[in-house]
Amino acid sequence: SSDVCSSDLADIQDLIDELKESVSFAKTVDEVVFSNSAKEYWHQLYDKLSVEISGGYGAVVSRSEPQVRRLAMILALSDQLATIEIKHLIEAYRIWEDFDKSAMAVFGSRERSSAKTKIHSALKQNPGGLTGTQIWDLFNRNSKKEIVEQALEELLNENAIACIKIPTAGRPVTRWTIKQEQSY
Repeated sequence: SSDVCSSDLADIQDLIDELKESVSFAKTVDEVVFSNSAKEYWHQLYDKLSVEISGGYGAVVSRSEPQVRRLAMILALSDQLATIEIKHLIEAYRIWEDFDKSAMAVFGSRERSSAKTKIHSALKQNPGGLTGTQIWDLFNRNSKKEIVEQALEELLNENAIACIKIPTAGRPVTRWTIKQEQSY
Protein backbone atom coordinates (compact mmCIF):
# COMPACT_ATOMS: atom_id res chain seq x y z
CA SER A 1 0.00 0.00 0.00
CA SER A 2 1.23 3.50 -0.85
CA ASP A 3 1.14 6.60 1.36
CA VAL A 4 0.80 8.83 -1.70
CA CYS A 5 -2.78 9.64 -2.65
CA SER A 6 -3.82 9.93 -6.26
CA SER A 7 -4.64 13.63 -5.59
CA ASP A 8 -1.02 14.15 -4.47
CA LEU A 9 0.20 12.56 -7.69
CA ALA A 10 -2.11 14.80 -9.69
CA ASP A 11 -0.74 17.87 -7.88
CA ILE A 12 2.81 16.76 -8.56
CA GLN A 13 1.98 16.16 -12.24
CA ASP A 14 0.45 19.66 -12.44
CA LEU A 15 3.69 21.12 -11.05
CA ILE A 16 5.76 19.13 -13.53
CA ASP A 17 3.58 20.31 -16.43
CA GLU A 18 3.81 23.93 -15.24
CA LEU A 19 7.58 23.65 -14.94
CA LYS A 20 7.86 22.20 -18.45
CA GLU A 21 5.78 25.10 -19.82
CA SER A 22 7.99 27.62 -18.03
CA VAL A 23 11.17 25.99 -19.34
CA SER A 24 9.76 25.95 -22.89
CA PHE A 25 8.87 29.62 -22.53
CA ALA A 26 12.31 30.51 -21.13
CA LYS A 27 14.00 28.89 -24.13
CA THR A 28 12.24 31.43 -26.39
CA VAL A 29 13.37 34.48 -24.39
CA ASP A 30 16.50 36.32 -25.54
CA GLU A 31 16.58 38.91 -22.77
CA VAL A 32 14.91 39.45 -19.42
CA VAL A 33 14.52 43.10 -18.39
CA PHE A 34 13.23 45.02 -15.38
CA SER A 35 9.88 46.78 -15.49
CA ASN A 36 10.24 50.50 -14.74
CA SER A 37 8.98 50.09 -11.18
CA ALA A 38 11.20 47.03 -10.61
CA LYS A 39 14.19 48.99 -11.89
CA GLU A 40 13.60 51.68 -9.23
CA TYR A 41 13.13 49.03 -6.56
CA TRP A 42 16.29 47.23 -7.73
CA HIS A 43 18.39 50.37 -7.09
CA GLN A 44 17.16 50.46 -3.47
CA LEU A 45 17.71 46.74 -3.04
CA TYR A 46 21.15 46.93 -4.64
CA ASP A 47 22.32 49.40 -2.00
CA LYS A 48 21.15 46.98 0.71
CA LEU A 49 22.91 44.04 -0.94
CA SER A 50 26.19 45.71 -1.87
CA VAL A 51 27.54 46.00 1.66
CA GLU A 52 31.09 44.67 1.88
CA ILE A 53 31.57 42.05 4.59
CA SER A 54 34.83 40.43 5.59
CA GLY A 55 35.63 37.00 6.98
CA GLY A 56 34.32 33.58 6.06
CA TYR A 57 30.73 34.77 6.15
CA GLY A 58 31.58 37.66 3.83
CA ALA A 59 33.26 35.29 1.36
CA VAL A 60 30.13 33.14 1.24
CA VAL A 61 27.61 35.97 0.80
CA SER A 62 29.69 38.20 -1.46
CA ARG A 63 28.21 38.93 -4.86
CA SER A 64 24.70 38.83 -3.45
CA GLU A 65 23.56 41.40 -6.03
CA PRO A 66 23.91 39.14 -9.10
CA GLN A 67 22.54 36.16 -7.15
CA VAL A 68 19.36 38.03 -6.21
CA ARG A 69 19.06 39.32 -9.77
CA ARG A 70 19.36 35.78 -11.15
CA LEU A 71 16.76 34.50 -8.68
CA ALA A 72 14.38 37.29 -9.76
CA MET A 73 14.96 36.38 -13.40
CA ILE A 74 14.18 32.70 -12.69
CA LEU A 75 11.02 33.70 -10.85
CA ALA A 76 9.91 35.94 -13.74
CA LEU A 77 10.57 33.16 -16.27
CA SER A 78 8.69 30.68 -14.09
CA ASP A 79 5.74 33.09 -14.36
CA GLN A 80 6.37 32.99 -18.13
CA LEU A 81 7.34 36.65 -18.24
CA ALA A 82 10.35 38.26 -19.89
CA THR A 83 10.06 41.19 -17.50
CA ILE A 84 11.12 41.18 -13.86
CA GLU A 85 8.46 42.79 -11.69
CA ILE A 86 8.76 44.07 -8.11
CA LYS A 87 7.12 40.88 -6.80
CA HIS A 88 9.97 38.83 -8.32
CA LEU A 89 12.61 41.01 -6.64
CA ILE A 90 10.81 40.81 -3.31
CA GLU A 91 10.59 37.02 -3.48
CA ALA A 92 14.21 36.73 -4.69
CA TYR A 93 15.33 38.87 -1.75
CA ARG A 94 13.32 36.69 0.67
CA ILE A 95 15.08 33.61 -0.71
CA TRP A 96 18.42 35.39 -0.36
CA GLU A 97 17.65 36.36 3.24
CA ASP A 98 17.13 32.67 4.08
CA PHE A 99 20.47 31.84 2.49
CA ASP A 100 22.10 34.76 4.29
CA LYS A 101 20.79 33.58 7.67
CA SER A 102 22.07 30.07 7.00
CA ALA A 103 25.47 31.43 5.97
CA MET A 104 25.57 33.58 9.11
CA ALA A 105 24.82 30.54 11.27
CA VAL A 106 27.59 28.51 9.65
CA PHE A 107 30.27 31.10 8.80
CA GLY A 108 29.38 34.18 10.85
CA SER A 109 31.72 33.71 13.80
CA ARG A 110 34.81 35.18 12.11
CA GLU A 111 33.01 38.34 11.11
CA ARG A 112 31.48 38.65 14.55
CA SER A 113 34.94 38.32 16.09
CA SER A 114 36.15 41.05 13.76
CA ALA A 115 33.21 43.25 14.77
CA LYS A 116 33.81 42.50 18.47
CA THR A 117 37.47 43.46 18.12
CA LYS A 118 36.61 46.70 16.32
CA ILE A 119 33.99 47.71 18.90
CA HIS A 120 36.16 46.73 21.87
CA SER A 121 39.15 48.68 20.49
CA ALA A 122 37.02 51.77 19.84
CA LEU A 123 35.57 51.65 23.36
CA LYS A 124 39.08 51.35 24.85
CA GLN A 125 40.06 54.49 22.93
CA ASN A 126 36.93 56.31 24.13
CA PRO A 127 36.72 55.89 27.92
CA GLY A 128 33.55 58.01 28.02
CA GLY A 129 31.90 55.43 25.80
CA LEU A 130 30.17 55.56 22.44
CA THR A 131 26.52 55.87 21.48
CA GLY A 132 24.86 53.24 19.31
CA THR A 133 25.11 55.63 16.36
CA GLN A 134 28.83 56.14 16.93
CA ILE A 135 29.34 52.37 17.03
CA TRP A 136 27.38 51.99 13.82
CA ASP A 137 29.60 54.71 12.31
CA LEU A 138 32.66 52.53 13.08
CA PHE A 139 31.40 50.28 10.30
CA ASN A 140 30.57 53.22 8.01
CA ARG A 141 26.96 52.12 8.48
CA ASN A 142 27.76 49.34 6.01
CA SER A 143 27.78 46.27 8.21
CA LYS A 144 24.91 43.89 8.70
CA LYS A 145 22.88 45.08 11.68
CA GLU A 146 22.80 41.52 13.06
CA ILE A 147 26.61 41.36 13.12
CA VAL A 148 26.99 44.57 15.13
CA GLU A 149 24.16 43.60 17.49
CA GLN A 150 25.61 40.10 17.95
CA ALA A 151 29.07 41.54 18.68
CA LEU A 152 27.62 43.91 21.29
CA GLU A 153 25.61 41.10 22.85
CA GLU A 154 28.66 38.82 23.03
CA LEU A 155 30.77 41.59 24.59
CA LEU A 156 28.00 42.22 27.15
CA ASN A 157 27.78 38.50 27.95
CA GLU A 158 31.55 38.41 28.41
CA ASN A 159 31.26 41.30 30.86
CA ALA A 160 33.64 43.30 28.67
CA ILE A 161 31.30 46.27 28.11
CA ALA A 162 28.37 47.95 29.79
CA CYS A 163 25.25 49.46 28.32
CA ILE A 164 23.78 52.62 29.83
CA LYS A 165 20.42 54.13 28.82
CA ILE A 166 20.45 57.91 29.13
CA PRO A 167 17.03 59.59 29.23
CA THR A 168 16.45 62.50 26.85
CA ALA A 169 13.43 64.56 25.85
CA GLY A 170 12.83 61.95 23.12
CA ARG A 171 14.08 58.40 22.91
CA PRO A 172 16.74 57.43 25.43
CA VAL A 173 20.33 57.37 24.16
CA THR A 174 22.21 54.10 24.56
CA ARG A 175 25.85 54.58 25.55
CA TRP A 176 28.28 51.68 25.47
CA THR A 177 31.35 51.77 27.71
CA ILE A 178 34.34 49.55 28.37
CA LYS A 179 33.90 47.60 31.59
CA GLN A 180 37.12 45.75 32.19
CA GLU A 181 40.36 45.08 30.41
CA GLN A 182 40.27 42.03 28.15
CA SER A 183 42.24 41.23 25.03
CA TYR A 184 40.65 40.32 21.71
